[in-house]
Amino acid sequence: MTTTEIFGFADAVNQAMSANQADLLTKGITVAPWLTQGATLKGDAVTKNNAQESAKAALKGLTADADTALQSLYDFSSSKLDAMASAYGKTSPQGKQLLRLRSDVRRGPNPAKAPAHA
Repeated sequence: MTTTEIFGFADAVNQAMSANQADLLTKGITVAPWLTQGATLKGDAVTKNNAQESAKAALKGLTADADTALQSLYDFSSSKLDAMASAYGKTSPQGKQLLRLRSDVRRGPNPAKAPAHA
């Protein structure tokens, strides 16, 4: 069940208890304490759900900030690597060695290849 469905279900049960309170009392069921306990439980659920939703929103913002910072760092490092390799000549041994720094970095999902069977 979704959060909305659970809140709706709890509200419907609360309304049924309230509407049938007098009749249920004649059958030996006192719903007043249930109404109080249900209100307390719902208040706790609302508070915790609101905190969770705030944390989700904050996490999305922090994730975007981290992604931006990481991309800036990569772009800076990559451009400086290109400048150094260009200074030596990209096809020179030193230039090729420098450019291997970038190719040696694993970026994104790179699943290991299965060994070839003869």
